[in-house]
Amino acid sequence: MNILTIQKNGLLIALDGFLLLKGIQKPKGKARKSIEYYQKNLAGLDRKALNCLNSAYKVLHLWGYYDGIEDARVVRIGFDDAYAIIDKIKP
Repeated sequence: MNILTIQKNGLLIALDGFLLLKGIQKPKGKARKSIEYYQKNLAGLDRKALNCLNSAYKVLHLWGYYDGIEDARVVRIGFDDAYAIIDKIKP
């Protein structure tokens, strides 16, 4: 597991806790939730956080993990967006 995967997973775990605190239960019978689950539920709660999620997802998951982008400046943007969400939702 690489650092991009760890960061992305950490962000999703934080979002799980945030959504649960907002009264949104995770779907029954699904071990994994799709990015659409997070986008749909976050859209109704916080559009700025949704924008950060979309950016972090694209940079860390799609570009960083699947496409193998190696530009540290781009990856840093994904980390910054992930941290912005985590900072915003922490108690």
